[in-house]
Amino acid sequence: MINRVLKSLFNVSSDSFKCNLQYKTITFFNLLMKSLHILGFSPRSINWKFSDCIINIKFNNLKLDFFCPKDKSFNRYMNPYFHEYDISTFIYHTLEEGDTFIDVGAMSGLYTIIAGKILGNKGNVISVEPNPECLQNLQKNNGLNNCINVTLLKKRL
Repeated sequence: MINRVLKSLFNVSSDSFKCNLQYKTITFFNLLMKSLHILGFSPRSINWKFSDCIINIKFNNLKLDFFCPKDKSFNRYMNPYFHEYDISTFIYHTLEEGDTFIDVGAMSGLYTIIAGKILGNKGNVISVEPNPECLQNLQKNNGLNNCINVTLLKKRL
């Protein structure tokens, strides 16, 4: 767990010093609150309160970029060390170049982008997101990462 906390703080950064410092501070406090939640307390997580910025992530041998919009919780959901680490790790170790991956309820695309990077041009990612705001951020994140193998679908099930 300590290893994940350190990676969550040090493998995630921003090109802007101010944004980087703010992101790491909020991530630290969210990690602290997540620990309190595990102990039975229910504190609220902190949303990203500052200006829009791009967050850079090193996850294993992948480099990912994510749009972090002001007043949203994407600062947590786009960090593979913080949010559902077991699923991000499973995707990373299971998919191979040329596979097909379907991400239903993609939100802003953490799994879509990880899969898109792993599968390369021979693979396909189908990403489904019904929420217009999340879909817009998913489109931005897909563009930031140049994942040409991703098909985005706005669907309500």
